[in-house]
Amino acid sequence: MPRRATKTCRPELNAHSIALARVETVLVGLPELIKSTCPPAAPPAQHECAKPVTTRVPVSSDKLVVGIREHVRVDPFDADLVARIDAGTAANSLYVTDIVEFQRDGNNWVRFSLTPPKAQAATEVERQIARRKSGDVESKDITVRLRTTLADVTETYEFVLVTRKASDYQVRLGRTFLKDMALVDVSKRFVQSRPSVESP
Repeated sequence: MPRRATKTCRPELNAHSIALARVETVLVGLPELIKSTCPPAAPPAQHECAKPVTTRVPVSSDKLVVGIREHVRVDPFDADLVARIDAGTAANSLYVTDIVEFQRDGNNWVRFSLTPPKAQAATEVERQIARRKSGDVESKDITVRLRTTLADVTETYEFVLVTRKASDYQVRLGRTFLKDMALVDVSKRFVQSRPSVESP
């Protein structure tokens, strides 16, 4: 009986051996088959880092570069004032209160007040009128000369006294200021350092 069982199973073992041999042949050739049918993997993409955006400020050998807001000192107001740099207007303006005109030694003078930031009281100033035009009731177009410091440059400029309330500045510097000493970069604010509050 055992010998008959052995003769009966031998054909089945041979069939399994042949099948396994075929599978082995397929597995051995599988890497080459994959290589021939699938394209090689693309190398990882190289992403360039974005370069930082830089803004170049114009420079001049004989003029300051200023932003649209700068710290200034206007004598005799011994305080740090914020000025708006406005190339769209010609005149310089100073926003003041209590404008009173009077005569002194036959000349036209004006008395006015300005309250610097953080000051507890207004500073009253008297100046001889440099020029005046009629027609503007609010400002009266009274022009006076005041010594002004921006950064380390001090010059005397004409200012129109204006009684309108400014929102965030007390001084406006126009083209008459820019043409003499400065170039404006409208994308910048407070380019120059604060001037000293001590009189030079």
